[in-house]
This record gives sequence, structure tokens and C-alpha cells, in this order.
Amino acid sequence: MTCKGKKRVCVFYIYIDQGRVADDPRVRTKHMSEMGGRLLEYAVSRLYRIGISELTRSRGNHGKPYFSNHPEIRFNISHTGNLVMCAVSDFEIGIDVQEKEQINTDRIAKRIMSPGEYEKYLAGSDRRDFFYRVWVMKESYVKWTGDGITRELRCLPMNGWHQFLCVDTRCASCVWAEIPLEVVAAEVRETDLNSFAAVTGAPSLASET
Repeated sequence: MTCKGKKRVCVFYIYIDQGRVADDPRVRTKHMSEMGGRLLEYAVSRLYRIGISELTRSRGNHGKPYFSNHPEIRFNISHTGNLVMCAVSDFEIGIDVQEKEQINTDRIAKRIMSPGEYEKYLAGSDRRDFFYRVWVMKESYVKWTGDGITRELRCLPMNGWHQFLCVDTRCASCVWAEIPLEVVAAEVRETDLNSFAAVTGAPSLASET
């Protein structure tokens, strides 16, 4: 798999052993963010043959991270439940994944959907599925633009291109970019990261137990 020089976004994803996912939301978020960093290191090394130590990470005006000394490498990370996803491309991208939890979607839908989307939501036969598709679509959009929570989700222009990903029926996920890209997705296993860690000296998953 390669992204360099191609109109492509490469998506790597990994399922974390539930025994390593803490019940405390703060600890859980910290752990999943760390795993996102490891997945990014693995992805950049595999796709561009560049070690993470060679890259200088900076942040945009609204906090979106990027490599200031290698701006040609674009990336975005998202996680939910025990699933972590990392998208890497030569093009600016955004990715979002959400576990389809049993929540009251009616209470939230009107706050995140445009009037037209809300009408479709009310008329749909599977409101929960439609709700999560709209949610990840909008979240991946603001992650692409780098605006984050500074934008009201109901009023986004939604310009550009997007594609939904189907790596897990329990989750909704979407990738966004300015132009159409070929999406290539690959699952990474703990053994892959541990083998990578053995070569690079990065901490392995096994060392956390």
C-alpha cells in the first residue's frame, strides 16, 4: 500500500483489546489517543518510509495537527469504543468514526442537522442509522477544514467530497477531502504494531499489560 504521489487516502484501523480499555472515560480517552499516535507512526513509516522522530508536529489555528517539516503528509485520527482509525494522504483529509450507541437520537438530531436533513431523518425507516451517517459526515468535514467545534454543524456548507467507510457494522465512519480520492483501508493487528515496535524501539502493546 502506498499514498505518495497518488490520489488516495490510506486508512489504517485497529481494535484494542477490551481488557486494555479502561472504564474511566479520561483514562480511556488518553489510552485511545496514545494508540492513535502509534497507529500514525506505523502508517507514516509504512507509506512514506519516514520515522516519527524525523517529523515536527505543529497545530493549526484551531488545533488540527500537521507535520510542519513534511506538509505533504496529511493525516487525521479518530476513535470510538475499542476502534481506532488513522487516515493518511497527500491531500488534506478528515476522518470520523462513531459507535452506534443506543442513545436518544431525536434529542440531538435537530441540533446537528440542516432543515432538509432533519426532514429526511423524520421520514426515514432507520433513524438511528441515518443520524450516525449525518454525524460522522459533518464531523469528518470540520476535521478536514480544521475548524473543529468552532462551526455549527447545522449550517456547514459541506463542499468537497466524502465517502462512508464500512469496516464495522457497529460503527459509522466517513472520510472527507477536497477532491475524490481512492480509499484503501487495512486492519492493523497487535502483532503488526509489536513487530514494528521491535524494529523501531517504540513501546509495544504487550509492554502495557
